[in-house]
Amino acid sequence: MNWRMNWRISKKSIWCIVAVSLVFHLMIVKVQSAYFPLYDQIRTISVFVVIVMLVSHIKIFFQKKNDIILNSIVLLFMLEILYSSHINSNYSTSRFYASLQFAAGVAETFFVFEYVQYISRIDLAKKIIYYWTLFYCTLSDLLFIINPSVYGTADGFLIGNKFQISYLHIMLLVFWKMRNEKMSKNKKNIALLHIIWAASVSLYTGCSTALIGLFIVCVIWLLKGILSTILNRWEIAIAVLAVCDSLLLVNAAVLSNKYVSYFIQNILGKDATLTGRLRIYSVIQNAVIQNIWFGQGFENNHSATMKAAMAANAQNGILDCMISYGLVGVILLGLIVIFSFIRGKQKSDFEQYAMAYTFIAISMVEITLNREFIFFVVMIAACWKYGEAKEESRGLL
Repeated sequence: MNWRMNWRISKKSIWCIVAVSLVFHLMIVKVQSAYFPLYDQIRTISVFVVIVMLVSHIKIFFQKKNDIILNSIVLLFMLEILYSSHINSNYSTSRFYASLQFAAGVAETFFVFEYVQYISRIDLAKKIIYYWTLFYCTLSDLLFIINPSVYGTADGFLIGNKFQISYLHIMLLVFWKMRNEKMSKNKKNIALLHIIWAASVSLYTGCSTALIGLFIVCVIWLLKGILSTILNRWEIAIAVLAVCDSLLLVNAAVLSNKYVSYFIQNILGKDATLTGRLRIYSVIQNAVIQNIWFGQGFENNHSATMKAAMAANAQNGILDCMISYGLVGVILLGLIVIFSFIRGKQKSDFEQYAMAYTFIAISMVEITLNREFIFFVVMIAACWKYGEAKEESRGLL
């Protein structure tokens, strides 16, 4: 009897390790095809592997009212992204598998994380996520130290461009903090090392927005006593998102303020137009209104933005989402944020909120309402709170 009980627990742990590892690679890490040509194919296969792993547990996700509402919206969001890709298949850049990876990755991450909570493997899942992130940060950094001319250029890092590598180091810090709520002196030193590591990478890559993001995360943590009962409210999240992503779009006068101008030019080291962002904002509506309801398709974002504004991306979170999957998709994403915050209120780690708000703040000038942002929203929805179910996962990893 005891042997059978241990085997059941072991199977749950194996399920957790495999499923969480797969959705982590679907949502957080994308190794550049130049270094690993088969990575995209493996990700696509992973989508179907996770479906097989989830199919026998499907009833669990539609038992309670709040779960039914949130998970139904998530499925609608997935279908909307796929539909957007389908109706824009005439683009030369159209790659349906890219939309499939993103859309299915979002839905599967919700279901996997909810099931992890259901089987009490939260602590184990956090370890898996942290160690995978540590692995890729370490490997990428070692490669650009050993061979900077290949692995250390702006767009040539192992897992992407300077933004992706810099943000991943910030997430490493957050994932570590999620596993270490109570801070001893030694743990404070480890946290400081993570901060220095993240800051050093951001400085090396020249990613000023990542430095600001790191600063925002640390400030939010320092103000936890004040903000812990504020930031978990969906009304605050939506309000902050609306203000951040509309401020520069509707009020260019903000940039003419002498203090704002000083900060931009002397602290960020950018020109007063935020490296041409004002020009992009003035013409990008052409890409938005071309298909305002369903967008241009997730995988066509770059080509649509280049055509409309001669820019790699919209340089704004909401505008980027509008181009990818339109107003319908943006509304569904907003509903996902709302119901995730409702479901996770007072049941999720404060660090998850800190990182979600950091991505929201940066989305004022960057496209950070993406996979990584949704990943943290999912953790909030799944009620991943520190220290739960440690007994079941003790000794693993």
